[in-house]
Amino acid sequence: MNPLMALIRWFCLLPLCFSVISQLVSSQHSDQSTMFALQKELSVLGWDVKNPDYCAWIGIRCNSNGSVERLELPRRELKENLVKNSGFEEGPHVFHNSSNGVLLPPRGEDLTSPLLGWLIESLKAIKYIDSRHYNVPFGKAAIELVAGRESAIAQVLRTVANATYNLSFVIGDAKNGCHGSMLVEAFAADKTVKVPYSSTGKGGYKAASLVFKAATARTRITFFSSFYHTKVDDLGTLCGPVLDQVRVYPVTK
Repeated sequence: MNPLMALIRWFCLLPLCFSVISQLVSSQHSDQSTMFALQKELSVLGWDVKNPDYCAWIGIRCNSNGSVERLELPRRELKENLVKNSGFEEGPHVFHNSSNGVLLPPRGEDLTSPLLGWLIESLKAIKYIDSRHYNVPFGKAAIELVAGRESAIAQVLRTVANATYNLSFVIGDAKNGCHGSMLVEAFAADKTVKVPYSSTGKGGYKAASLVFKAATARTRITFFSSFYHTKVDDLGTLCGPVLDQVRVYPVTK
């Protein structure tokens, strides 16, 4: 057996890992393709598939031949993520020659969300952006909150009443000339967190988190930008902070 696959079998003792294991054990794969498949399944914060040097990913230890020999992730990183489409990888089609992103209308205008698992609960649209034309923290796509408090996105999760959960996410800027002091507000159950981000419009991101207790079997998480922003070279074009890698996992006492 591939040494990396042996590591994964030992290290990844969760139902969410079984699908990637079953896909890989039936044929020979390089360490790179194996790690990329594992990241797609787990959405580990700090594993950036845009960086082909997987040996530089957080918690990965390689030998001198470039083969993975150790996985050193915190235990909490391997909890099952309750968020569907947490990295916004499944969304509307983006034409290869389109550099404007895709505006997603609010639920009042389109009852069927084009973004799997997510509700656009706002008065105005949000923007779906891709990594070919914008700075996306992880993967191939993300969401840009382009209309302040009037541009919100939400998801309803299956939770256990009175259980404690951790909500983590990444915010940044799309490297599209959007600058200024940004602020993203996140809500989960009765908890909220305000996350500031100072953008120079040149790309970048930061991680944030929020611990909450579920009151019922359904918990809504919601995100919006606190302020309006415009591009530095086009004051008539709205822009905003980027949201990516939304994860919710149970907290083990």
